[in-house]
Order: sequence, then C-alpha cells, then structure tokens
Amino acid sequence: MTGRGREDDGSNGVAGVGRIVVERLSVAFDGAAAVRDVSFELARGECVALVGESGSGKSVTARALLGLTGGDVTADELSLDGRTLLGLGERAWRRLRGPRIGLVLQDALVSLDPLRPIGREIDDSLRLHTRLSAAERRRRVLEVLDEVGMPEAERRRSQRSGELSGGLRQRALIAAALALDPDVVIADEPTTALDAQVQRQVVDRLAALRDAGTAVLAISHDLGAVRRLADRVVVLRDGEVVEQGPVEQILDAPRHEYTRSLVAALPAGKPRGTRLSPGGSRPGVGDGVGDGVGDGVGVGDGVGVGDGVGERGLSGPTSPARAASDREDRVLPRVLLRATGLVRRFGDRAAVDDVSLELRAGETLGLVGASGSGKTTTARILLGLDTPDEGSVELLGEAWNPLSEHERRARRAALGAIYQDALSSFDPRFTVGRILADALTAGRSTRTGPVRARVETLLGEVGLAASLADRSPASLSGGQRQRVAIARALAPEPLVLVCDEPVSSLDVTVQAQVLDLLDELQESRGLALLFISHDLEVIRHVSDHVAVMHEARVVEQAPTEQLFAAPEHPYTRSLLAAR
Repeated sequence: MTGRGREDDGSNGVAGVGRIVVERLSVAFDGAAAVRDVSFELARGECVALVGESGSGKSVTARALLGLTGGDVTADELSLDGRTLLGLGERAWRRLRGPRIGLVLQDALVSLDPLRPIGREIDDSLRLHTRLSAAERRRRVLEVLDEVGMPEAERRRSQRSGELSGGLRQRALIAAALALDPDVVIADEPTTALDAQVQRQVVDRLAALRDAGTAVLAISHDLGAVRRLADRVVVLRDGEVVEQGPVEQILDAPRHEYTRSLVAALPAGKPRGTRLSPGGSRPGVGDGVGDGVGDGVGVGDGVGVGDGVGERGLSGPTSPARAASDREDRVLPRVLLRATGLVRRFGDRAAVDDVSLELRAGETLGLVGASGSGKTTTARILLGLDTPDEGSVELLGEAWNPLSEHERRARRAALGAIYQDALSSFDPRFTVGRILADALTAGRSTRTGPVRARVETLLGEVGLAASLADRSPASLSGGQRQRVAIARALAPEPLVLVCDEPVSSLDVTVQAQVLDLLDELQESRGLALLFISHDLEVIRHVSDHVAVMHEARVVEQAPTEQLFAAPEHPYTRSLLAAR
C-alpha cells in the first residue's frame, strides 16, 4: 500500500519492485499457438523492448502479463515479484491492473472516452483502487498530468480527447497509467503515428520512468525509439524468440538472419532509389493467402515486377503519366500540380496559411511537420476535397481548386490518394475485386466480372496474386491491405498520387516493401508524389524535395539532402534534432 492510499493488492504487504519473470510462455487461440516458449525477465529500473513484425506475438505476450489475452495461457513461470500470475481469477487481476501493472495503449483517440474529460478518465483508477478523497484525487490528477509534461494541466484536465493533439492525448494515456504509481508499465506501440518531436517527448517520458525505478516493457516496430529507450531487446518472429540481448548488440551486430533483415529494412542512411527489402517489393508469388502476420521478408525469388520495361519497371501499357512525361523536355520536368498562396481557416484559426507547393512528374515532394501543422488539410485542398478561403490549385496548368466538382469531374482521375489506415478506407461489404472494380469504373459499377482481367492486372502490378480478388480486406495482412489501397489509387491511371502517412502503421519490413513498390511505380509511370509522413528517415529516403510545415505555414523548402544537411529555419533544425 502506498502513501496515496492504494488498496491491498493481495501481495501480503510486501513492497513491490516490479520484477517480471516469463519462462516458456505459450498462448493459444482455439488450439492454434500464437506464442510459443517465450522467456525473458524484466527488472526494476530496466526497459525491455519486444520487437518483430505485425503478428509476431508481441502484444499477446505483453497482455499475458495483464490476464487480457483471451486465449489459453501456459508457462513454466509467469510471475510478478515472485507471485505467480498463472490461474488468477478476474478479481485478483483487477487488483493488479493499474496499481501494480500499468498499460499505455497505441491509439489514444480510440482508447480515451470521447465523451468524458481526461481528468475523469484518470480519476477512475484512483476512485476504484484508492481511499483518497475527491479533493485528494483531483490533486493527484493534476500532479500526474504535470509529471508527464502536460502543458496547462488545470485547463487540459477538463478537456475531452478530441480537443487535444495526438501528443497530448498520448500523454493523457501515460498519465492514466501512472496515476497509481505502478511498479511495471507496459507501453504497446506508444509512439506510432506521432511526429518526431512528440515521439521524442513520449520516449523521454518513458525513459524518465525507467530511470526513476519503474520497470518498462515496450512494444514497438520503431527501432529508432527502441534504441533510445531500451536496455535489452527481445526479437519475436511467428510467436517465438529468435534472439535477445543488450540493445546495442541486437541493433548493431544482430546474429539471427531475421533480426538482420529487420535492421536492414530501416530507411535511415539509404539514399533515394535504394531498395530496402531484400526480395524486392513483392512479398512472393503463389496463392497470395495472407497469414495475418505480415508479408514476410525475402520470401520472393528476387525477380522484380517488371517485364521488359527496365530493371525496376512494371509490365503493362504505357500510362498517361509516362506518355505525358515522354513528350516533355527532360531538363525541367513538367509541373503537374501547383498550389499558390493557399489559406484555409476554421473559425478564427488558420489551418493553412499562404502555402505554395509544386509537384513535378517523376518526383516526390515530402511534407513534414508536427501534428496539427496543416499537412492533411493541405492535402485535402490539393485533392479537391476541401476548398481554400484564399489561393488556388492548378492541375496540368488549368484551374482545379476552387472550382465546382462538376467542372473538375473530367480530370478527377488524374489525382489519386493513399491513406494511412487502408482498412478504414475500404467499404467493409466489398471484396478486393469489388473495391478495384469500383475504382476502375469511376464508381459506376462494383461488378468484378466485366473488369476481371483489369482487376487481376492491377493486383499483379502491386505484387499480389489474382486469387486475392475474392477475399475480404479484413482477411488480409496489413501490408496486403496497403497494396490493395495502392492498386485502387492506380486504377484510374492518375498523374499525381497524394500519400498521407501511407506506412506509419506498418512494421519495418512491410514498410520497406511498400516504399520499394511506390518507387517502382513512380519510375514506371512517371508519377508525381506528395508524401506526407512524420518519419523523417522515410521522408529522406523517398523525397527529391522536402517542405516543412509549422503552425499552418511552409517555413522551409529545399532539395532533400540540402535540407537535412543544412536546415535554415529554427523549427526545421529542432525537428531534425528530435530524430
């Protein structure tokens, strides 16, 4: 029991130190093993990171420590400070969750109740697990918000999650996990989809917890964050541990081939045009049946998706983008999309303020900035999904926005978009074939039959088997879904692709395959890409030029290597320093 009146957790009054022992842990669902013989230890004041591809068993392993797997759990030992966690009833688990083991989830917007102020969310655990008075609980809520670096804690306490930025929401989740001073904190992908500065702040906060004596179990596909935070790393593949050791040894001198492939897939230090995935962008050929784990690494035979169109080219007819590019002077590539002086206000706040950009055939413009800086609003204006209050957009040298949708419709196919969450962007009633048929016919039909050959060609173009046309997107792996999203965007043969965080939720190997695929498609079709990302290493790898947004304005634009080597604006320097 702590000085804050934490109720007895059943540990016979022994002060917790947060030592976790996991010995030969296995978890099965309906007889199918998701985790097999996993072993590791976690001590007070230490951070252990679980890394691996999606579906490798990271989250299932962590949730076994909270009694939240929903599967059949067996182990030679699964204990907290010498007390077994095997066979606990729900009442006993409730005494451990929060007071002894805190959990920080990935998606703060989903995890927090949108109808309740964050102060109420944090107060819940104090009300349920302590004997503190209402006034004492209120003071503790403010105290823990201060501990996680929440600015204006008193005001933020009464705000709902939708009123906070991504970084502030994540801090609120961390505050909720820390309210009861747990001995162990499990952080499940706590930095996914956060910009570089907020990522650094979240990692620094977790590191401060570790340094203060809390045991931290971190789950992440971000190996950069793992390097900054973890003391030791456990590498999981297909539910089994393939390697574990000190973070420097695992990341700098990995012994297992799979670990080496994870490290090699990182875009850091890889020049523009360098292939990241060892087997190319294709995860392999065959029946295309996903295993829910990801697309694999080096499964293919190394054969590119091209067929006589150059080393990295794609088979199929010449696209309008390539034809247009071939007719133009190669010294100065044609400007396909030009934005001039864009302004977009919401009430008295400018979300976009005097933004000007150019997208050229065969080139990629990277767009970076903090959450809320105006990147997505700018993309929506370029796509004609939002109308600027001031300024204009030209497509192929002609007015595009502002313009009525009726006037734009004939050129709508020239613009395509790839979104962060592919599954949410699909109609859940449609198969992959129907999704692509809808795109191929500009929404006139979702019948696959008349366009089956074109559907299969599109699937082949993005490295997927024709058999996937009859599958539901929900049955595909994350990497396969993102490839379907790319195929959908390519269906009308666009000239320009707007990619809004297309790889932020993917593990490093699938991210590498998707980035390689986009590079191949751009080379083959002469596409102009706007690539929005919070990951500066990804931006450096994919971009020819980079524009930096801060507080609704573009504060700096330059060729990629020039900007990374000699940033001029103070905000750009601070952004790069946060890597």
